[in-house]
Amino acid sequence: MIARLAGKFVSFQISAGIIKEGDYNIYQYGYTMLVEIALNLVVSVCLGIWLRQIKSIIFFFFIFLPLRSYCGGYHANKAWKCVLLSNAVAFGVVEAAKSGALDPVPQWVKYLGAVSCSIIILCFSPADNENRKLGERERKVYRTYATVVLVFEILLEHVLLFTGNIDFYYIVLLSHAVQAIFLICASVKRPVFDG
Repeated sequence: MIARLAGKFVSFQISAGIIKEGDYNIYQYGYTMLVEIALNLVVSVCLGIWLRQIKSIIFFFFIFLPLRSYCGGYHANKAWKCVLLSNAVAFGVVEAAKSGALDPVPQWVKYLGAVSCSIIILCFSPADNENRKLGERERKVYRTYATVVLVFEILLEHVLLFTGNIDFYYIVLLSHAVQAIFLICASVKRPVFDG
């Protein structure tokens, strides 16, 4: 439905001479993604307010979205599945961080997991999307940006750990784990969450 509405909007812009007909697919994909991201954010903020975890939800998206944007990974085949999965992930990460689910895990295991996720992210990104294939130049640019974002987040992760902000530290760790899983799912090209 969102893709159809985006398509109608793009067709209107083409007929008005605002964009070129050859750019139809790019604009339709862009508008569809914009609406889906906005919808996800609205639902997530409402979820954060309801759970009284608005700071944690916002922090999750501050960490997750930049890396996800440049790494790519698994994408749901329907907008409603995307909204459902994104918010389930946000809720799961925030609740796991808040509840201290990682507290019993030895720090060396957390460190090993963080390193493993970082290696997976670096090796598997950027992943193509069926709606948007990356050219060689784009692939290099996205890989560079993904690396810069990942390095920044790893540094932030250490600052959070050493300053005692354990909930936010866990959000970074778990966000990287989710991104690594999404990249693996995309690489095996199996519709793991699609029915």
